[in-house]
Amino acid sequence: MSSYEFIELKNLILEQKAFMAVLFPNKISISFVVERTGMTRQGINKRLTSNYKIDTDFWKEKGKIFMTKTVALQILNIKGY
Repeated sequence: MSSYEFIELKNLILEQKAFMAVLFPNKISISFVVERTGMTRQGINKRLTSNYKIDTDFWKEKGKIFMTKTVALQILNIKGY
């Protein structure tokens, strides 16, 4: 791989990273994932408590459950979205 190809690949990856940052905020509500996956709130909540760390990967804020972008993308990926 030439240095030009490497730089071009790096730029494409950075562009994709910026695109993902625009599409998904840093914190995502459980209702967003429910709408996209069709899973129940209870199912997502169970997956969160079983597989992720509270206060790090997901948390409660003003009565709503939020998760990090990474966790939300992992759950969306599991469902094939």
